[in-house]
Amino acid sequence: MLHLRQPTQCPAFFGALALTTVAVASPPTTPPPLAPRYVVTAIEHPEPNTVRTIVPWDLNNDGRVTGFAFHGYGIDLTRQPCFWQDGVVELVPVDWDYTESRCLAADGTAFGIDLTSEALVHVTPDGIAPIAAAPVGYSTMLHPATASGWVVGNHYDDGFTWHPDAGYTALSTPFSSNPVTVADVNEAGVAVGTFDYSRAFMWRHGEGRTDPAPELSGETHAWSIDELGRVLLSHQQSAAAFVRYAYLGDDGVTLGPVLMTFPYGQGVEARANEAGDLVGTWASGSGTPYMAMRAAAGSELVEIALPPDTIAVDVYGLTEAGMAYGLIMNSEYEPEGFAASVTGGLSILNHRFIGHEPLWFYGVPRDANASGAMVITYAHNNSYSHWAMIEPARSGDVDGDGEIDVSDVLGVVDAWGPWPSGSVCGPDLDMDGVVGVVDLLEVLAAFGR
Repeated sequence: MLHLRQPTQCPAFFGALALTTVAVASPPTTPPPLAPRYVVTAIEHPEPNTVRTIVPWDLNNDGRVTGFAFHGYGIDLTRQPCFWQDGVVELVPVDWDYTESRCLAADGTAFGIDLTSEALVHVTPDGIAPIAAAPVGYSTMLHPATASGWVVGNHYDDGFTWHPDAGYTALSTPFSSNPVTVADVNEAGVAVGTFDYSRAFMWRHGEGRTDPAPELSGETHAWSIDELGRVLLSHQQSAAAFVRYAYLGDDGVTLGPVLMTFPYGQGVEARANEAGDLVGTWASGSGTPYMAMRAAAGSELVEIALPPDTIAVDVYGLTEAGMAYGLIMNSEYEPEGFAASVTGGLSILNHRFIGHEPLWFYGVPRDANASGAMVITYAHNNSYSHWAMIEPARSGDVDGDGEIDVSDVLGVVDAWGPWPSGSVCGPDLDMDGVVGVVDLLEVLAAFGR
């Protein structure tokens, strides 16, 4: 890890050092292909006499999920924090009314909000403990906590930070009543985001808010900060937008070269991972949405083809493996979940779940991890969404049971012939619309493994 207080000779030197460190510590790799199909595991409430809905908020690389469970019915309906892993739900004992676990900590515990006491809380399987009195509500969002203990989030447009040593800080209060939206924080406790909807900022406890790129005129936004001190910035000027890094050092901030250029520059958003993979979205003057990605190992900006009836695209995140995920809206105003990569393009998720036909409002991901697993909303029932974990299916696994055996061979043989995308997902292993020799060979190659 590169700490911000590590001595450097000058900002330019720091920028070169950061670039060199990336190549050594995190060698850029070609993102793996997208999973053609997924195994679905419902995340369900363990108690039968209640609303059987659990809402996940955060997923880590160990497959651990945290969120909250609805409890009861009608006016007695409350929210109870919980954990889920390997199909097992741990309901956290609380004195209801409304407590939600929102983000995981490095040790598998979590942080969340308690609306009854108006506080941020630490959540363990044994219970909750208030850590800071704060304005909280259903709109309060928490970003994943760092291993060093930093928690950041937003209550409407009021960003805040918390750390066990630094306490709670509302970032809008010390400066003005203008909105301050936090986007990310790194292990060193440097938070970044956007001030008053138009200027990027960075913040550090005891040092206040600064502009990482005052030399850039027009509108700037800070989208993330990584462990090398790289702040991902977008800059809009006239009809174009640009994405680049700002490199932090003790002697100041150095702007890196432009990494992505968007010719239209409306509604620009950008995401990056630690390896340096990038994804951006923007809209034309007529509102037509676009998405592009750039792999850390490559130099070309790859436009990701969207379905022709797409009217909006929203990227929720970019995994460590270079997979973007999020939601697109079609012309019928129906949301559809997607996964995308530089090598694989864009995959709509709603017809890729083994054992299911495509369904409207199916497969919209909330979070994803490095292995390509995602937590998704997968159906709609009486105003309560249902949620599931989806994981990439093994090669040759027709029925999604994790074993490659005779049942998979028979599944291919029984389904031989045309297999359109509207059919139940399973035997068409390569999702090419035909169950045939290629699919059978894939099963035989993986048989018994």
